[in-house]
Amino acid sequence: VYEGHSHYAMNIAFNPKDANTFASACLDRTIKMWSLGSLHLNFTMDAHDKGIDYVDFYPGPDRPYIVTTGGDKTIKVWDYLSESCVQTMEGHINNPSFAVFHPNLPIIISASEDGTVKFWNSNMYRLANTLSYALERAWCIALRRDANVVAVGYDEGIVVIKLGRDEPTYSMDSSGKLIYTCNQLVLSGNIQSLSPDDPLPEGTHIPLSIKELGTTEIFSNALFRGPNSQFITVVGDGQYIIYMALAWRNKCFGVGLSIAWGGDSNTYAVLENRVKLHVYKNFKERGGVGMKGCESWSIDAIFGGPVLGVRGKGFGVFWDWETGEV
Repeated sequence: VYEGHSHYAMNIAFNPKDANTFASACLDRTIKMWSLGSLHLNFTMDAHDKGIDYVDFYPGPDRPYIVTTGGDKTIKVWDYLSESCVQTMEGHINNPSFAVFHPNLPIIISASEDGTVKFWNSNMYRLANTLSYALERAWCIALRRDANVVAVGYDEGIVVIKLGRDEPTYSMDSSGKLIYTCNQLVLSGNIQSLSPDDPLPEGTHIPLSIKELGTTEIFSNALFRGPNSQFITVVGDGQYIIYMALAWRNKCFGVGLSIAWGGDSNTYAVLENRVKLHVYKNFKERGGVGMKGCESWSIDAIFGGPVLGVRGKGFGVFWDWETGEV
C-alpha cells in the first residue's frame, strides 16, 4: 500500500520507459512518483493551483515528460527528471478530465467538462483542432495503438474519432528508390532490388528490404524529393522540414503548406499560405523582386522543375525562377 497523498488519488500511470516507476495524480494538487518494491516516495511535484485529475507519460524514448490536467483549467507538460514545467496549455473553459499523448501521432488529446475535445501539437504545444459533439461532459478516453482511432466517453454517449490517415506518405524517384513514412518513422526501400525474372501477381504485397532512416518531428502529409534526391522535405501541420537524405539530419524548417524544388538542390519555393510564396536560394530567402503578380491569386498547389508553376481555381501560372517574370 502506497500512502502519502492528502486527498483523493484520481489517476495512476506507469512509465513506459521504466516499468517499475509510476505516477499518481491527486486532488491535493500534487503529482507523486513511486517505484514498485519500495514504499518510499521518490519525489513530489506541486503541479497545479487546484486538484489534479489526470497524468500520462510521454510514450517515446527521447523525452522524460508527463502531461497533467488540473481544476485550474490548464494542461501542463512536465520534465519529470528536472521537475520543471515545459509548457502550459490553456483553452478549456471547464475542468479538463484528461490529457494523453497519442502513442503514434505527435499530438496531445484533451477533453473537458466543457464538452470539447482538443488536439494539441506535442512538439509546438499549440492548439490544432477542437471538436464538440453536444454530448455534455467528456470523461474518459481509449486509444488503439495499431490504428489512429480514439474513443471518448461523455455523459450522453461515446464518440469514436479517426485521426489523420492510416496510409503512409511516400515518394519514389525514377530509379525506384522509395521513401515513405509510418507515423513519425521514415523508411526506405528500392523497387529495383526485385528480380524481373520473378513477376508478382497483381495485388501482391511487395517483399522489399526495408531500411529505417530515422524519424520526423511532424506528422507527414506529403513528401517531396529535391533534385538528385539529396534532400527530402516532410510537410505537415502547416510546417515543413528539409532533411539531408543520406544522414537524415535536419537541414532547415519553417512554416508552409507545400514546397517545390527548382532545377538544382539549392533553389526551392515554399507556399506559406494561399497568397504568400517565398523563394529560397542556398537555404536563405532570396531578396529582391518576387514572383510577379503572386499575391494577386489564391494558390492551391505549387510545382517545381525548370520553371515554378502554381495552380489555382481556374488558372495556372509559370514563373522564371531567376527573374520572377511570368
